[in-house]
Amino acid sequence: MPRTPSVFINSESYRSHFTDLRTDIAFDLFIVLIASLIDYLLRFHPNISRIFAYLNNLTPKKRAEILELLVNGLKRLEYRGYDSAGVAVDAANSKDIAIIKKTGKVALLEEAIKNSE
Repeated sequence: MPRTPSVFINSESYRSHFTDLRTDIAFDLFIVLIASLIDYLLRFHPNISRIFAYLNNLTPKKRAEILELLVNGLKRLEYRGYDSAGVAVDAANSKDIAIIKKTGKVALLEEAIKNSE
């Protein structure tokens, strides 16, 4: 004879908890994948440029704030003697990626970003 469960679970909260959990796990796996890719590139392709990245997950920020954060990160790396820099962010329609690249100092990239907005 089947037993009657003694604990009842609210299926809606259970479902939303595991949906959030799946999203978190997928994001964590994405981070591990990106970190592994960067590690591989730096180990086996020593001449490749260095990468500074910012992932905007679960923290609503305006595009201008994200671009400012990226440019400031690139400025911190500028002393290493890089001859070019670029950023790639979600475009305004969120279906494309906007890429802005400049040869020279990061200040030129910063100016190009301001002109593109």
